[in-house]
Amino acid sequence: MGDERALVVAVGTFRSQVASGDEPPVGGRRWDALDFVHKVLPEVQQALEHVGYTVDVVRDPTLTELRSAAADALDGDHRILHVMSHGVAGLGHDPNRLDMIASDARTGVGSNVAEWVSTAQAAGKPTLFLLDLCRSGVAARLPFMGQLAGRDTYAWVIAAAGGSEDAFDGRFSQAVSEILEESSRTGLGTSPTQPYVSFSLLARRIGERLGRMPGLPQTIHATPLDPSHPEPELPFVPNPLFVWDPALAARSALDGPLRAFVDEPTALRPQDSAHFANKAGRHFTGRRSQLALLAPWLDGVGPAGLCLVTGRPGTGKSALIGAVVGAAHPTLVEAAPHIRARLQTDPAGCPSVNP
Repeated sequence: MGDERALVVAVGTFRSQVASGDEPPVGGRRWDALDFVHKVLPEVQQALEHVGYTVDVVRDPTLTELRSAAADALDGDHRILHVMSHGVAGLGHDPNRLDMIASDARTGVGSNVAEWVSTAQAAGKPTLFLLDLCRSGVAARLPFMGQLAGRDTYAWVIAAAGGSEDAFDGRFSQAVSEILEESSRTGLGTSPTQPYVSFSLLARRIGERLGRMPGLPQTIHATPLDPSHPEPELPFVPNPLFVWDPALAARSALDGPLRAFVDEPTALRPQDSAHFANKAGRHFTGRRSQLALLAPWLDGVGPAGLCLVTGRPGTGKSALIGAVVGAAHPTLVEAAPHIRARLQTDPAGCPSVNP
């Protein structure tokens, strides 16, 4: 993770396009200084460094400099882009446009953050955008995001406010830095079997931290996920408690139907654990006469045909079948080698590995 890069762009000072003493043009706007930016910026930079990033910082860029910094980051190897400035949505009556205001108060090519997000999606490289801008929720609800709902999604957004909300006082950036610092120590409670903190957990914890801060409310918006599909593993925030275990890695790669035969009921859905708790596990023993019948049958020895295992509830049918399948299925043998090792104590009851 030490080779990953992050870009932080912070604009706190704005130079008016209107000469001193002149009237602003119709529709023109003067942007107030954001004094909090230069206080919060070091905290964000340090937090990103603590989770393993090399951080590039761009302070008070003009539009030209902003365009160059964004293009370099998106074309290069930057994994996270964090921005702080004023934000304005819907310029040109485009409901999917979100502009970040540069220090020269200009907008145009290079200031449309929603376009950055679309560019990252097209590039096919997982990229996380942390947007501390007013109305930044626009960039978390782009049409393609709703259509993909996390599947084949490469551009991920956590935004400081809804599409019609303001963001205040850099509170989002403060929440991001605090949650990243906590993650660098605890992984936010992520299982040691998972190498990265999940996107949903990261967004939720940032939102919870923001919600506890005093001041006017603002609502975190994040890239939507389809709850009917597994959440993708995203390489944004590493889990410091992760421990590499080949058996656990092999097990986590199993499809659901195969995983049911392995002896980790706590990793199954709670409603499944009662049924599968007695399947073949580290303490399987006995049933040698039945295994001596099932192993040759599975190996194709003797007459072909259906084999039916019967018995009263609780007599161990699932454990028996689980042991045979776990000892014969190549993927399960890799994920749970102890099952086959246990059956091999009596070779007559251990089937061959069968692809």
